[in-house]
Amino acid sequence: MKKLWASAIMMACAMSLSAQVIITDRDMFNEPGLYWRGYATGADQPVSALIGDIGGPQLWDFTNLPKNRVLRFDYLEPAETGVAGAFPNATVVERKTDESTSKESFLFLEKVAAQGRRVYGVYDDGSIFTPEMVFSVPIIDFPAQIRFGDTWSTATSYEFWLKEYEEVAPMILSIVERYEVDAWGILDLPGVGFGDALRVNCLVEWNTLVDLEGTGNYQTASTDYSRSYFFL
Repeated sequence: MKKLWASAIMMACAMSLSAQVIITDRDMFNEPGLYWRGYATGADQPVSALIGDIGGPQLWDFTNLPKNRVLRFDYLEPAETGVAGAFPNATVVERKTDESTSKESFLFLEKVAAQGRRVYGVYDDGSIFTPEMVFSVPIIDFPAQIRFGDTWSTATSYEFWLKEYEEVAPMILSIVERYEVDAWGILDLPGVGFGDALRVNCLVEWNTLVDLEGTGNYQTASTDYSRSYFFL
């Protein structure tokens, strides 16, 4: 019986891996009332062995990661948040809650037909910086259709201050994101099972600019980079 069950899974995977999935805005969570929950690992959890190679088909197995921390993402009407005033064009809000600490943050966005998910900024009262991060230019972080081989980029910025020094040294964070859909295959998630997936490789450049003299003359204080992998 176990052999038959294993063979059935292998056949299902082989059939699914024969074609690459296309992600569309119909697959995205962008309607008030929806929610999803997921496990989060600590910063010390090694994940390099799970990322896989470029191309496909591949099998990504995330079932053995720690499950002691849970994040919940709820999709709300902006008026439900009480902090939407700085984001008047947003039509839906993604509220992220760390269920172990009850810490919340809000992502303000809009679903745009034939374009994708337009993001206006973030509100995070738990940050050491001013909570409103209003993007100077809204970005499309995930397009309406995503295929293997697609690339896109975004660029925006926002002003912020350290909460303790709100009248001193205003800063600007300039963000450039470069996305590439560089792999495809099957994803195995704990409690969910197998599903077709695309891997999106995102390189982010963060430039921090500071106006030390309050004259409007900003100077680059630091440039940092981070890389994230999204499995859609």
